[in-house]
Amino acid sequence: MDICVWSKDYSFSTFCVYYALIQNSVILNIKGFGIVIVGLQNMDHIEHPSSEIWEQRRCWFEAVAEKAQGEGSYLLSEQACALTADVQATFCAGAWAGVIILSMAVVDAALRETEIPGFKGNTKKLLEAVNANHRLQAMRKRRNELVHMDSEKPALTVDQQWTERDKLEREAREAIELMFEAFFFSPGV
Repeated sequence: MDICVWSKDYSFSTFCVYYALIQNSVILNIKGFGIVIVGLQNMDHIEHPSSEIWEQRRCWFEAVAEKAQGEGSYLLSEQACALTADVQATFCAGAWAGVIILSMAVVDAALRETEIPGFKGNTKKLLEAVNANHRLQAMRKRRNELVHMDSEKPALTVDQQWTERDKLEREAREAIELMFEAFFFSPGV
């Protein structure tokens, strides 16, 4: 449901705001007296997801981890293991930007502890030093955009949180896949 209301009548605009709240909708833009109300079908941002959605996400997350691990044994980072639990909870909750940020923290911890212990450079140099997948560099850049604000070009807006949920979820899923690629980077002996 998308409803666009343009009114110079303040009381009518106020009514539309109340209507949006009652209908479990969100007011996307208010410019002057223009209001866009967007329905929240299948939306879980800010609200907790249903048990079904949580379970679907949990199963997907664990399947990705299992596939990345394969049959081998690996050297694992204690901090990366601990942060992975937070990535899973964040993913199941549907906090997509948080997934990207935390996933990169897992990558960083895993590579610093298992690949190049004592490495002192930044994450860009770390990824270069281990000859990591170029998509990890793209993920690092996306994480940096989310963490380090550019007031001229925000990496994420409130409108995007509501209107680009599918795109953000795809980015989060890719971040998890890349995270597990780095997590299981070092075969054990």
